[in-house]
Amino acid sequence: MLWPKRSVLRPVSATTCLVPVFPAFRHDTQYLARPHSTNAQGNTAPGIAGKFLAKFQSIGPQKRTQVLDANQLQLLSLTLNKNHLYPGYPPLSFPPSQAANQSASVLATGIPVPPGYHLVYFTPQFLEEHLGPDGTDVSYNPDPPFTRRMWAGGEMIWPRDRGDKRPNLLRAGQIVTETTKLLSAEPKIIKKTGDEMIVVGVEKTFENENGVALIDRRNWVFRKALKASPPGNTPSRQIPPVVNTLNSPGSLIPTTSTNNVYTLSLKQSPVTLFRFSALTFNPHKIHYSVPWAQDVEGHRNIVVHGPLNLISMLNFWRETRNRGDKDPELIIPERIKYRATHPLYADEEYRLVLEDTPESSKIDIYNLEGKVKIYPGYPLCANPEVMRVAPLTPLLRTATRSQHTTFSARPIIISQKRQFNLPSLSSFAPQFSAPEPRSLSATRTLPFGPSPLFQTISSIDAYKDFLPFLTESKVTAHDPKTGYPTRAYLTIGYGPLSETFESKVECDETKWFVGARSGDIALQHKQPGSNTKGECIFEHLDTIWKLEPLKSNSNGGERTKVDLTVRFQFRSPLHAAMMTAVESQMAGLMIEAFEKRMIEGGRR
Repeated sequence: MLWPKRSVLRPVSATTCLVPVFPAFRHDTQYLARPHSTNAQGNTAPGIAGKFLAKFQSIGPQKRTQVLDANQLQLLSLTLNKNHLYPGYPPLSFPPSQAANQSASVLATGIPVPPGYHLVYFTPQFLEEHLGPDGTDVSYNPDPPFTRRMWAGGEMIWPRDRGDKRPNLLRAGQIVTETTKLLSAEPKIIKKTGDEMIVVGVEKTFENENGVALIDRRNWVFRKALKASPPGNTPSRQIPPVVNTLNSPGSLIPTTSTNNVYTLSLKQSPVTLFRFSALTFNPHKIHYSVPWAQDVEGHRNIVVHGPLNLISMLNFWRETRNRGDKDPELIIPERIKYRATHPLYADEEYRLVLEDTPESSKIDIYNLEGKVKIYPGYPLCANPEVMRVAPLTPLLRTATRSQHTTFSARPIIISQKRQFNLPSLSSFAPQFSAPEPRSLSATRTLPFGPSPLFQTISSIDAYKDFLPFLTESKVTAHDPKTGYPTRAYLTIGYGPLSETFESKVECDETKWFVGARSGDIALQHKQPGSNTKGECIFEHLDTIWKLEPLKSNSNGGERTKVDLTVRFQFRSPLHAAMMTAVESQMAGLMIEAFEKRMIEGGRR
């Protein structure tokens, strides 16, 4: 039995500029470092990296000084669809109908800069003619052909005073100096494609009158420049339809919590992306130009900024810390590490799931996609977007508002894990009561006869090739009379969750019925190496297909009504929260997958 590849936890973030052309940075892509040599010649990655490193080391650190304008904080808060910079602060804007009679708040000098909001300061300062073809700042680019930059990850550190452990806050109105220095330039090669790239590490420190307030380390990946396609050779891809159009594109639903798990759904509109690009003076075309994003970079729509996702994540974490017993502006992490994985797109929902433990907080970010699916002309990103944040801990002030504030600090780390088997939940599962059983159903009328549909649905060995969320399928027993499967091992994977279990299968062609039962039967016949009972995603999982032949259409074509019912019960609230982003669409997605299977290679 094949299992999903087990991977090591890697620091990551929701930074979305990492995947310019799918599948160059596929979910399972690995990178190998080439030997670094400053004497390498030609246009190879080692030679150019060595030259680039020597150049900037000879130049030394570069400094810029700027006054932190409070208006930038106000505009960023409005861009994020937040009408208050901090909870309890006056509103920053009023609806047009009230604007004539109300005066919006003006942020005062001295107000603290929230974590991550410093990204609207010290923006690039170049004429358009000095930008790259994709609109990016080229001030820290290696020599051609490695000029295509992607934000690959980084780390932010908020230093503490050695005595009282207080942070040195950046504040509006302060004169701040940014110092930028090159840390590294490492040549690497993508194992699967053989493509070269250069990973550049840069450190930015931000100092006010009290010393260093923030250390911001960033890693950029530089790949070879894209070759321009002849006009008309690259067909434009149609943007997928937007299911929900929202007047307020920030939070789709209020933050919800179950025990120590919080969830938040987000959908970023093109207007939000445009405003964020303008505010950060970031003219990278993948964030606002649909033709460039689709036809040149290979995305299906414009891409959500990595820094925007990072700020959203920090805001979500801060909001769950604010329980009214401390000053909200003092909820600041000590450290955050992140690394890019896959893109998120405008007008597409994604979900943040935050889990608290005594020592840390962890955040996973999911989009609505399951396993890798690539259809002609419509590149899809790999497994669900996953962001792991651990541990995220603020400086907590006491309930009193005395000048001598007491703090309690723990470290902050953001990291990501890719597809791997479900970690043990046994140690804390007794703390929770199992979520309630759930049932999903969907009905479609498909332009196929019942017999070929039945054959496709009963061909369980092939499920792994086209069904979302299924990473492996293997039939282990057949009915000696009909030849249809009676038992099968299935591996379900969604983000970091993966479970293999045995299903009891029933196929009745006389009734056009296919059913699969997993649960107690799975625990009695577990495959070697699979999860124990305390580690399972599901208490039980039942899938029932019913086909009903319909009258032929006016053209004589066959039609079949397809009913799918999925009954299941998650083992823990954490799993339930993670799957909520796709749960309501699961049954419909499964039927659509079978329809595509029939169209692309099935039997009519």
